[in-house]
Amino acid sequence: MKGIDKIYHLVAGFIISLIFGFINPVLGLALAIIAGVGKEIYDKKIKKSHIDPLDVIATVVGGILGTGLAIVITNML
Repeated sequence: MKGIDKIYHLVAGFIISLIFGFINPVLGLALAIIAGVGKEIYDKKIKKSHIDPLDVIATVVGGILGTGLAIVITNML
C-alpha cells in the first residue's frame, strides 16, 4: 500500500515538528526535514531500497503543518 506510506510520512513530520515546535518552530521544522531525508538515506543504504522523493515531500509537508500549528497554539497561550 504505497499511498498509506505517504500518510505515515506526513504524520511523522507533523508530530515531530509539533512537539519540537513548541520549543522552537525552526527546530521543529528542521528535525522533520532531517527525519524525512534520514529515513530515505536509511532505506537506500541499509534496506537497499530506493530514495522516494515523494516520501521526503510528505514528511516536509507534515513538518510545515505541525510547525504552523505549534506557532498558532503558542501565540494563543
